[in-house]
Amino acid sequence: MACGIPLILARWRDPEGLFSSGVDFLIANNGDEMKKHIRDLLNDPDMARELAINGCRTIRARHTCAHRVDELIAIHQSVAGAAGTQLSSV
Repeated sequence: MACGIPLILARWRDPEGLFSSGVDFLIANNGDEMKKHIRDLLNDPDMARELAINGCRTIRARHTCAHRVDELIAIHQSVAGAAGTQLSSV
């Protein structure tokens, strides 16, 4: 998705609920579905472009390195706060 191309993937769990199937990517449960999705994307450039744009937009809005750093700092601060220590500045 971050590369700006439509993504087709095997079923997976998105525990954080960051992405939406059919909006950001397509899911193929088997080889026949994979073939169908590939054909659909090749035959419908607008659909392919929309999936690519949506996926890239979602990545930029919710799944960048900066987002992950913020999450890790928040986790550290909550653990450190519980232990009575603080995060030193970097």
